[in-house]
Amino acid sequence: GLTVVRTAFSNQEIRREAEALVGQRIGWKLTETVGLTHSLDFYPSLSETGDYRFNTSTTLSTRISSRFSFSTTVADRFLSRPLPGAQRNELVFTTGLGVNF
Repeated sequence: GLTVVRTAFSNQEIRREAEALVGQRIGWKLTETVGLTHSLDFYPSLSETGDYRFNTSTTLSTRISSRFSFSTTVADRFLSRPLPGAQRNELVFTTGLGVNF
């Protein structure tokens, strides 16, 4: 695919770039109540040769009852050209409780 991205950083720097998009999404039903999903998106910059970013995440979810579910996700966001002094990787761990209506 093709994307156009506007990124505003905390130091007021704004980047506008055209990027290609290559990605995959995979899901597995491990048991009747447990599922695992994984996604990977890679964005090579078409505006700034050599720059790229990617996002990847893995989520494990389980149905607790007909009304409630629980999920946990590990995600990694990478930026090849961060602000000076900033980290290139951001590792995120989240958990959540879902309610079905």
